[in-house]
Amino acid sequence: MKQNEWKTKTAGLLLFTLVSTTAMPALALGAGFESVHYNGQTVTGRVYAEQGDSVFNDPDGSITISVYGPGNTLITTTSATYATYSEDLTKKYFDFSALPGLYGNLRLTESVSHSVYQVTYAVYNDDDDDDDDSSGGSGSGGSSGGGGGYSPDDQLEANPDGTVPASDLEKALREDSTLEIEFDGDKILLPASALVEAAAKDGSSIKVYNKLGSYTLPLDHLDLEEYADKLSLSNMDYYIQITIKQPSDELKAEMDQAVQKLSGADLLSPYVDIELTAVSGDKILDLDLGSIYIERTVKLTEDANGRIATGVIYDKATKSFLFVPMFLTQDRDTPIAKIHRPGRSIYAILAYEKSFQDVQSHWAKHPVNRLSSKLLLQGMTERSFQPEGKVTRAQFAALMVRAIGLSGKSASEDFKDVNSRDWFQQEVAIAAEAGIINGYSDGTFRPDAYITREELAAMTVRALDYIGKKPTVSSSQQIALLNRYTDNQQIVWAHNEFAAAITADIVEGMTPQTLAPTELATRAQAATMLERLLVKTKLMN
Repeated sequence: MKQNEWKTKTAGLLLFTLVSTTAMPALALGAGFESVHYNGQTVTGRVYAEQGDSVFNDPDGSITISVYGPGNTLITTTSATYATYSEDLTKKYFDFSALPGLYGNLRLTESVSHSVYQVTYAVYNDDDDDDDDSSGGSGSGGSSGGGGGYSPDDQLEANPDGTVPASDLEKALREDSTLEIEFDGDKILLPASALVEAAAKDGSSIKVYNKLGSYTLPLDHLDLEEYADKLSLSNMDYYIQITIKQPSDELKAEMDQAVQKLSGADLLSPYVDIELTAVSGDKILDLDLGSIYIERTVKLTEDANGRIATGVIYDKATKSFLFVPMFLTQDRDTPIAKIHRPGRSIYAILAYEKSFQDVQSHWAKHPVNRLSSKLLLQGMTERSFQPEGKVTRAQFAALMVRAIGLSGKSASEDFKDVNSRDWFQQEVAIAAEAGIINGYSDGTFRPDAYITREELAAMTVRALDYIGKKPTVSSSQQIALLNRYTDNQQIVWAHNEFAAAITADIVEGMTPQTLAPTELATRAQAATMLERLLVKTKLMN
């Protein structure tokens, strides 16, 4: 039986049940599914336990999801692992991923409240060899005749030398503008001539992957003619080359030393160096796709065992690791870290935990310790965070740039009170270029001034906007939202930003009736807003 015959003829129902890994009753107070997605092969989502349940209170607790097919035949099982808590700490979320294969629809149930989550996937039959019924199918026609070449049922693969045949690639992109291609070795070479047509389509992309990880190339952001000009070519006779490799042994040894400097840290993945270039003969052109967020993944080789997993990039100048936005999930039953950011780096995933004595009984203990473990926040001393301390405008701008993974400008004349000797100069320049910060009418930024809650909210919402996740708030919605608070007239200028931050669940009032927009923001408040931003945008679990 051919693969697509199996896909078409086995459409049916899958039944998901939840089984607690502890001996006590599973999710005794209630459970449910959220954010479930099914792409025809993999189903991913989130389940939750409510406060008071044994799994909720057990730091090592997990949930096993069993997957049943037609006839209640067990297909596979997978563990739903702890992801996060709800903002009000009444729910504990567990993420899951399973690979049941392609069925017409899935029926997800859980055994406590018996809620049902129905997911469908349209099944198309592109094969006309066996089936005479032409009433179904996608209508794409596939390819017929011609004696070979690519057809929609084929798996497009790279040659042993990393090259992908131009004619096959071009045909494949006409059938599907979001391809996936597996390759062996360290590099894959995509003929530029085969990308021209697809590059004109919004949303077109190619995800390439090998044993280390993957890189999703946004074809609609390539300037193929410009690359040809820079390579001194009058045609498209060159390759877009994507390299996914480990760094040199010398550099790996250097990075191992950096891991050892982080007390208790363990490496959960290989070091992965990802490069994007245009290549013609011995000519190599480094490609910079600007500020767009590009997805790359790194495969995990070790389990975090309940510890906080941290995505990092390696800074060769300081010989240390820096935070990078990272979301843990699974792909083909393999644990992976999804990293979304502009630019190019060497990536790794670490298990590392950091805590401060002066936040152990503080309301912001969780976000402070979590972001410190992820190397985003630093304490005032090794043991002290000073959560009620104030934050300067420069400090928060630098934190925001690092949090959302921005890189870029190395020099700036944006503000007359920021110069090249300032430690924050590059981060302020990047934040200004991204539209996250504005200066004052006198041309200054006032980097050492303490930031207010209004400014904190505004910078955070501008970061949401930069990422493309800012909620739309109409004038009437803005008025209704802000009128909940008795001190809304104290907002000086950021009315829409405050309303958007409330809508996105990033800002809460100082009390149920007050926003305190003119009060100076604390280090704890800044940490909390950053964590909410990262989780809201799925830059972090």
